[in-house]
Amino acid sequence: MQIRRKLTLQFVALAAAILFLSLFSVYTYSSLYRKMQFGNRLSNRAKTNAKFFVDVKEFDISTIRLIDQNTVSVLPFENIFIFSTKGNLLYCNKILPYFVIQPEWVNQVSAQSKVFYQQSGFEIVGLHFVGTQKDCIVFAGAIDHDGNERVRNLTLMLIAVFVVGVIVMWIAGWVYAGRALAPISGMIDQTDKITLSNLNNRLKVGAKKDELSNLAATINKLLDRLSEASAVQQKFLANAAHELRTPLTVLMGQIEVALMSERTNDYYRRRLEALLDDIVGLKEAANQLLALAQVSADESQIIYTKLSIEEIVLQSYVEVLRRWSNAIVNMNLNMAAHDSEKTFVSGNEVMLRTALLNLLENACKFSVGKPIDISLDREGAFVHITIQDHGIGIMPDELEHIFQPFFRGKNTGEVQGSGMGLSVVDKIIKLHNGSISVKSEVEQGTTFVITLPVTLQA
Repeated sequence: MQIRRKLTLQFVALAAAILFLSLFSVYTYSSLYRKMQFGNRLSNRAKTNAKFFVDVKEFDISTIRLIDQNTVSVLPFENIFIFSTKGNLLYCNKILPYFVIQPEWVNQVSAQSKVFYQQSGFEIVGLHFVGTQKDCIVFAGAIDHDGNERVRNLTLMLIAVFVVGVIVMWIAGWVYAGRALAPISGMIDQTDKITLSNLNNRLKVGAKKDELSNLAATINKLLDRLSEASAVQQKFLANAAHELRTPLTVLMGQIEVALMSERTNDYYRRRLEALLDDIVGLKEAANQLLALAQVSADESQIIYTKLSIEEIVLQSYVEVLRRWSNAIVNMNLNMAAHDSEKTFVSGNEVMLRTALLNLLENACKFSVGKPIDISLDREGAFVHITIQDHGIGIMPDELEHIFQPFFRGKNTGEVQGSGMGLSVVDKIIKLHNGSISVKSEVEQGTTFVITLPVTLQA
């Protein structure tokens, strides 16, 4: 069901319920007022006849009947009965009465003084009349034609008002719901026109500071993120294709040259060794692409646990020595001199180890034969991991670009690399609510400092 129709139905249901209760209250009040007014008229007629019969000795039954028949205020089909307190009928204004008085009614009226009855459309009131000479029980009954007709007319009018009111409320609700939802319909039309080719289009927010404006602003922020993600994805795919195509082209070229003519075994060996080096570089690029894709995925899928930062650093240290057996890596865990217990961080073990290995392997590649220092310090609620090399360094104008995917410095020369390692490191550290800073001087070396928040110990 459309929201417009649902809102209209809800509005009509609520308004119709209020209107129905109001009209029903009018009907109930009018009906009760008619009954009370007619009951008072019956009571007056009953008292008048009883007074003539009991207190006025000059009037006999025939005289009273004559007066009663010529009274202007006689009610339609009026019957008046007068009984003694013992239940004997003393007087009836009609020889053939219109209704019958039940024997038990006399006793009820004697006990309660005044009682109302209904019988075959007649409304009857019974009174215990106390006269100057004696007491009696008097009943007066009639049919309220005028009152009932007024109530029927009022009922028909109230029903008509209710039906017309519901129709008017439906039309009004439909119109106002359409006006209220018009901005949403406009937003739907605008959003429907946004595709991958025009992600830069935005919804009109408007000057009003209401929920719809906030919704439009929120959708625009979402489009900003989608546009940014699309741009990053396109750049990523273009750079990935370039990075993979270049080594593949080199591999194809070397194989084609080798197949152009017969070669010596020594030549084939050298070519295979070169091909193996290129394949290793290609594998490294593929691994870095996979790592970059993993750290760029949905953060909610990453599992974080409490980790000992000392163990992560030690594992990375052992692994880099295994991969670079000729490297000189000095490690200094300064926290051990101050803390007798381990320091924990909240993180993903594989990701943190990947980040440290990337930095350590970069240091080994760009400072062959020179020492590399890795240190661990704690300062308040943060832990600092410092990796310093004495290699070729980074040019000052390139420092701000080193964390961009596929960026490589001009002075990297023949050193193999994909340009994605530092981008992976930067994303991993940010996922762990940390930060990374870098200082470098050309031909003097580079220093990376990773800062991570410390978590409570397990």
